[in-house]
Amino acid sequence: MSAFSPEQVARRLGEWRDEGGPLYEALASAVARAIEEGVLPPGGQLPAERRLAGELHVSRGTVVAAYEELRGRGLVETRHGSGTVVRAGGSPVSGPREAYVASSLAGDGLFRGAVAREDDVLDLYGAYWFGTEALDEDAVARATSRVLAAGADHGYHVLGLPALRAAIAGWLTDRGLDTRPSQVMVTTGAQQAISLAAQLYVGAGDRVVVEEPTFAGAVDAMRAQQATVLRVPVGANGADVAALGEILARESPRLVYLIPSVHNPTGGVMPRLARQRVAELVADADAVVLDDATLLETQRHGAIVPPIAAFADASTQRRLVTVGSFSKPLWGGLRVGWVRAEPPTLARLARLKAIADVGTPLLSQAIVAELLEDADERFGMRREGLGARHDVLVERLARDLPEWRWDEPLGGLCLWVDLAGQDAEAFVPVAERHGVGLAPPGVSSASTRYPSHLRVPFGQPPEVLHEAVDRLAAAWEAYRHEPTGERRRVLV
Repeated sequence: MSAFSPEQVARRLGEWRDEGGPLYEALASAVARAIEEGVLPPGGQLPAERRLAGELHVSRGTVVAAYEELRGRGLVETRHGSGTVVRAGGSPVSGPREAYVASSLAGDGLFRGAVAREDDVLDLYGAYWFGTEALDEDAVARATSRVLAAGADHGYHVLGLPALRAAIAGWLTDRGLDTRPSQVMVTTGAQQAISLAAQLYVGAGDRVVVEEPTFAGAVDAMRAQQATVLRVPVGANGADVAALGEILARESPRLVYLIPSVHNPTGGVMPRLARQRVAELVADADAVVLDDATLLETQRHGAIVPPIAAFADASTQRRLVTVGSFSKPLWGGLRVGWVRAEPPTLARLARLKAIADVGTPLLSQAIVAELLEDADERFGMRREGLGARHDVLVERLARDLPEWRWDEPLGGLCLWVDLAGQDAEAFVPVAERHGVGLAPPGVSSASTRYPSHLRVPFGQPPEVLHEAVDRLAAAWEAYRHEPTGERRRVLV
């Protein structure tokens, strides 16, 4: 049985007070809807009344009355020693596995802006670029013409459009990782690439290693396979390679997920020698390394270092899988990612992809193939745009929120900000009430190592970033002056 934390329930309920009527009825209706939609699946244990009341800023009596209403509707039951549990039958499409997955997902707050848009809340949930500047009409028109000219082509290319596979192979080779088209598979974004690798390599109970902090979507993909997640600390130069070596020797993990080429969320870059050492560790271990190069082309400072596979011998290459996406340097709406691996591995991944979607849409693939013909120019323009938006955010934060601190990122689309040692989980709902949506700290860090840190993305246009900082400053002022009884703990 999975136990939902108060924070998880609060995020799944959203703006439940908008239901109207007495608070307990509004809360009961919101929980009932979450149960019926499978967001709170059968078998899941709801938080104790007092803990949920504290998270929602209501009286314990409100939660007690809401739970009683839900019991009357037959949606929950009270079990001795287990508290209030969602009953089987509350959602006809939910089962125990969904309960496990739903309770373990970290990224639900990360993609909230992409799923449930609210006009009065500025979207700083996810680190994505707002704008289609990279998609010029001529390139889109040429791509459309090429797809239509295919004529009798059935349109199903599980491994990807041959022209795009060749273009990706050439681009990776230019970046220092010698690659043949036969080593490339196109995916529907990097998220699918990560998920396919998790399905291929990870089973229930298998150990996987991720960085701390890291990209929540990858952790979710591992947890969906019911893996045991281990964590290696991250510094200014990426993952602690010495600590990784100890974990490999002690825990024998099945999979290691790393982000060496502009880390998410810190923006650090793993040096060449450290990548070489990781390749050596893999050669002596029975583990697969999943190297996420999604942010590689967002690096604005320093020389770009090739992915880890560039430092491995032919034997070790079999256990190195590199994934990435063109969502960051081009546009997320294209949903075009890629996997670079040895052909036997690609064949196995392709079977899983065929089950998922048969193939990524050809028009998006053809557009990316066109854009990659002048990749250096387009990616350079995106880096300039990221630099400009980064500067706007940094200047405004330094002026209006001088207590906040961060290390300057070498790339990426966000700052990893320390809120002056204050409880970041408590600040997120205050920011949302002031019109700024931020992902909670648990999205990037599941431990207590970074309780005062938040990702603050700068992918929005400058005018939105200016308004966002105005609202964040107002939210910070309100947070600092909350009554002592309403205030979360200070962490320093």
